[in-house]
Amino acid sequence: GRGFLCASLALAGLQIAACFTSPPNAGAAPALALRSRWAGACVLSKHESSLVGARRNANAGRGAARLGGLGMKVRDDWGRFEDWAKEAGIEWAKNSLAEFKGGLRGVKATRAIAEGDILMSTPDSAVLKTIEPNPKLPNKLQGYVSEQVWKEGEWWLRLALLLCYEQGVGRTGGDVSEKKAWLDVLPDEMDTPLHWTDEEIDALEYAPLVQKVKDQRGRWNTVHASVASANPAIGKKELFLACEMARSRAFSGPFVNKLPKDLFFLTGLMVAVSTQLNILDGKSAAVATFVVAASLLAQAFVLPSVLGLQHYVLAPRIDMINHRGGSKSQVTYQALQASFEVVAAAPVAEGEEVFISYGTRSNDQLLQYYGFVENNNPDDVYEIPSFASRVQQVSGASIASVMEAKAGLEAGDTALVSQTGVSDAALALAESICGSAEAGRSAIAKVLQEEQGKFAKSLAEEETALKISRSSGKPAVGSPAGLAMALRVAKLSLLRDALLKLS
Repeated sequence: GRGFLCASLALAGLQIAACFTSPPNAGAAPALALRSRWAGACVLSKHESSLVGARRNANAGRGAARLGGLGMKVRDDWGRFEDWAKEAGIEWAKNSLAEFKGGLRGVKATRAIAEGDILMSTPDSAVLKTIEPNPKLPNKLQGYVSEQVWKEGEWWLRLALLLCYEQGVGRTGGDVSEKKAWLDVLPDEMDTPLHWTDEEIDALEYAPLVQKVKDQRGRWNTVHASVASANPAIGKKELFLACEMARSRAFSGPFVNKLPKDLFFLTGLMVAVSTQLNILDGKSAAVATFVVAASLLAQAFVLPSVLGLQHYVLAPRIDMINHRGGSKSQVTYQALQASFEVVAAAPVAEGEEVFISYGTRSNDQLLQYYGFVENNNPDDVYEIPSFASRVQQVSGASIASVMEAKAGLEAGDTALVSQTGVSDAALALAESICGSAEAGRSAIAKVLQEEQGKFAKSLAEEETALKISRSSGKPAVGSPAGLAMALRVAKLSLLRDALLKLS
């Protein structure tokens, strides 16, 4: 009947997709996108040749976990994980978990993958997630941590506490997690700068990241003290690892309620019967269908949007896809199916690795939270703090000109240098301080040269050392020394390229 047709059309019209990204380091700022699919969908945002590092000594890897020399137990764990994944409703096509050159594990195409192919689908029931803002302590964590710890914690601490609980950290007795097979293959340690010595951190020779890592260490120690005051059995090592899992493996995006397919079908059926029995005419049936559909859509999409609700999700198997900057592949939430999907944004040849983007991530962020450095990272930046003062000092401009420039611009006091060169905001700020574009560019060049001088070696020397390291294995590519070397090369390369663009 016409009523049933109206309901079907309303259902078919649910083709919204919101993008999820790997959560930014300072919080969450998910992107929203639209794409056409037979379902309401919310898109989550979060290499061997392009990655340096990722010494996780792990069984699985977001980023790049190593598998070299796996024992029988670990192989058995992986077999149990895949069996559990199938039972949990996780689906995948044209791909498998694989080990690549250098012992890095990721996802490989087992058949040619076309743009738009759905690579993986993980049902909502299989993920670990928190919906923010979420000040109320979940029922299962009652007595595990205090309301205050939960309320004051950021999304990554809340997700970490959920993970700790599922892993049995800091609790005795209780049921074994139904996600145990997945939990067993998560990394058992991370080799990020958080765990380096002070000397190894200082060897980065890049002050902004050195300070961020030291600030992180202090802050996380404070977080653990707060958690331990509520539950002394939650150790620092276990909590830190869970926090790192949340920071490196979670995706985030706008929360969308599951769309009730049964209600849509029942509405269509009732309207169809009503029109056939002449209880409702066609116009009334259409209005009734619209009202019901609009109400369901409002509950699923509009209300969460108005409340500003966000998903933070650890999705089994999806979290094992490695990162490549510039990749457009997305993780989407399909509201009708109540599942998270990975959709290929470009063709992948058989045997090639499948990549996804964790979002816009500089090498500072990738190294600090993921444990690797990406060569030729399109999103890498070089930060120059106190930029206005630096420009004033090298140019001899007056202090008053600096104050006026900063008052008239919203560039902030940290300049960013990327692959495209010095940011427009920094150029404008320097011009305003120095009085002309030419004088401003000259001052910036002097500041960049000062930055080069902060490194112990030149770019040419560092590149030679890195090349020798990769061929000899000394220092190991994924060691703190190897990672620090890779970061220095990346930062010096940005400075060199920016200077060339200014000349």
